[in-house]
Amino acid sequence: MSKKQIFWLIVVLVVVASIVFVKVVPVWSSLVGVVSFVAGCMVTWRVKILYDKYIKGK
Repeated sequence: MSKKQIFWLIVVLVVVASIVFVKVVPVWSSLVGVVSFVAGCMVTWRVKILYDKYIKGK
């Protein structure tokens, strides 16, 4: 399999898994999961910036 086929296979699997997750789990749980994921990404990004600025920069 080429890299392009593997990429599209992964994309399809993620989409199918997302559809199944939304069908199985209640809507409020899905929303809480998405909000938690986004908040975690934002906090991690901010901590990395602070780490690079104050700790790694010394």
